[in-house]
Amino acid sequence: MDGDLGRFLRDIAEKIGLYCLDKGWDHGFRQVTSRNKPITGPDDLRGFKIRLPVAPFLVSLFRHLGAAPTTLNFNEVYSALQTASLTGRKIRWS
Repeated sequence: MDGDLGRFLRDIAEKIGLYCLDKGWDHGFRQVTSRNKPITGPDDLRGFKIRLPVAPFLVSLFRHLGAAPTTLNFNEVYSALQTASLTGRKIRWS
C-alpha cells in the first residue's frame, strides 16, 4: 500500500482505527527447518548445510551467518535431506 493510492487508503483506514504499513515483507515470513536439530537463533546456523533457492542475496546472507548454503532445485530437496547432503532448508509460510 505505497504510493499516492496507498496513502489515500491508509488515511481512510486510520480514520476508523486501522493502521496499515506502507511497506511490507516480500514473499511472506521465512522459516529454517532442520532434519536433526532445532534452529532457535543465528548461532545454530554455524556450519549448517542449508538448501537455498538460486538467489545470490540469500546465499550471501546465510554465508555471513556462518552457514554452508547450497543452491538446489526444489525437486531435489527431499532426497538431499534423506542422504544428509543437506541438513536443512529455508521455506516461506505463505
